[in-house]
Amino acid sequence: MPSSVTHPHAFDSAWASAEAAGFTLRSYEAPVPLQGALSFLVGSTASSWEPSAADLPRGLCFLDAAALSRALALGAKAPRSHAAPDTLNELRSVELWNRDQDALGK
Repeated sequence: MPSSVTHPHAFDSAWASAEAAGFTLRSYEAPVPLQGALSFLVGSTASSWEPSAADLPRGLCFLDAAALSRALALGAKAPRSHAAPDTLNELRSVELWNRDQDALGK
């Protein structure tokens, strides 16, 4: 997912879509070679879930367990807007990503 900083509307829409599906979410950003900073969502459908680096799949790239633990300890970056989630008929996150790209002049 693009950075929540450079593509805030697309990030908010992706968050809203995952949340509408019943996920409790946490986000973090990580620098990815040749990509810049990217935002990631980590989530669970468990009602009292707190993320742990130990619970993530082995081989997760770009962050080691210690760095991920520090990133997740900062808490969830809440969306800035109340974006509507994607549906099968309306892929709002794609439309919003394009709008964010236009705002960046890309």
